[in-house]
Amino acid sequence: MHELMALLAARSLRRAAELWDTDHSLTDCLSFGVMRRLRLATALATDIRFAEKGFRLVPTG
Repeated sequence: MHELMALLAARSLRRAAELWDTDHSLTDCLSFGVMRRLRLATALATDIRFAEKGFRLVPTG
């Protein structure tokens, strides 16, 4: 399990570096990476960044 988390973190850090000039945080990049790895298509979020990355949003509130 630790190896998987380390791999996801490394990939997310690389992705964050690629997106550094945009408005993506490390948390966003980690979330996108984990969701892709788990093959999740829906985010329980109102953050438009998830939709921009191809996830379907289920707004909260």
